Amino acid sequence: MHFGRERWQSRPPLTFSWLDTKLGLRMLLRYPGLTLVGGLGLAVVIAGGSAVAIFDDIVYASLPFEEGDRVVVLENWDTEWNNQEHRVLHD
Repeated sequence: MHFGRERWQSRPPLTFSWLDTKLGLRMLLRYPGLTLVGGLGLAVVIAGGSAVAIFDDIVYASLPFEEGDRVVVLENWDTEWNNQEHRVLHD
């Protein structure tokens, strides 16, 4: 059975509607508690993302030599046995 699928596929996926905007603002004013919780939730998520970005810049700073930010991995290599040596990070 056909339910008019072509009609929905021909419509652009993102369109701006003043009616949707007006109804959205009306709902924000009608339910101020939900608006407050949603706004605080967004604020917490944005602050958390910013904190993680700042933390990454501090903790994972580039190495203190020329083009140190290009280093991806450091390996210890035993040249006598031609094998990788597994070591602790602080060695």
